[in-house]
Amino acid sequence: EGDVGWIRTLKGIDKNAGNRDQIVTAKEYEDNSYGGNAGGLSRIKIGGQGNIGKTHVLWRNTKGMPSLTAVLLSNSVLYAIRDGLFSTYDPETGTLLRQQKLEEASGDYYASPVAGDGKIYLVSLRGKVTVIKEGTDWKILSTGDLAEEVIATPAIANEKIFIRGQQTLFCFGMKKAESAP
Repeated sequence: EGDVGWIRTLKGIDKNAGNRDQIVTAKEYEDNSYGGNAGGLSRIKIGGQGNIGKTHVLWRNTKGMPSLTAVLLSNSVLYAIRDGLFSTYDPETGTLLRQQKLEEASGDYYASPVAGDGKIYLVSLRGKVTVIKEGTDWKILSTGDLAEEVIATPAIANEKIFIRGQQTLFCFGMKKAESAP
């Protein structure tokens, strides 16, 4: 998997920023990989031209980050999930605020986290759904199992959350109280 990732990275540099000759020179690599440190989580200042990786990166965190990190910014906290390790960061500085393994929902995460009603919703590839109270003092509220693989990011609409599994579209929401006659 690691070798395949590097090959994919090199092919991407050649195709998207190189001269498409199927050879990535040291200069092409340096110009397009921010000094070999392109993965992880970073904050980039808007604007600029050319290779802004050296001039506009405000902070970068590569420790424990996959090459593609799905994150969520909500109420001035940056949330990230990787292999069941849930992390929160200060979006201004990149400082790690807290990190905890989601014991009941370890494994891969392809779906991005979503927020609603003061909660963060995470869904693992194995279909484990974790609901977390939002904030720097976050806490796990519940974990459930859909018993179905989930790749798609959940959608929130009309006070409901929709989660698309391999075979099923799940919908969760609060039951409305019936009004008395």
